[in-house]
Amino acid sequence: MDEPINSERNPKFLGVILDPGLRLHKYAENLRQRSVKRLNMLRSIGGLKWGVSPATKIVTYKSLIRSLIDYAPFAPLIMYEADKQILERIQLKALRYSYNLPQNSKAKEFYDKAEIENFL
Repeated sequence: MDEPINSERNPKFLGVILDPGLRLHKYAENLRQRSVKRLNMLRSIGGLKWGVSPATKIVTYKSLIRSLIDYAPFAPLIMYEADKQILERIQLKALRYSYNLPQNSKAKEFYDKAEIENFL
């Protein structure tokens, strides 16, 4: 009964990793790691001349990756700008894979085509 309570610097509460400043940096890093694996799955289901349609890839993106990001809808509101940019890059990569657009395409093209909001 007289055991001390262990403290955790970055506790996990309902799937969200908290940090002392409540800026969710560790949570953003965890999202990035999990999303990269899912981005590879998205990339593997289609290429330029074969694979599923862009519409199917967008649905796959929304269900595999965007659902991770949207799980804590308040997170982008309080994250550091650099962490928001990490999420933004993940989303742009997924949209680029989905529509097979070149690297130098403008982000606005992605969002207009997919009808998805950006994080910034």
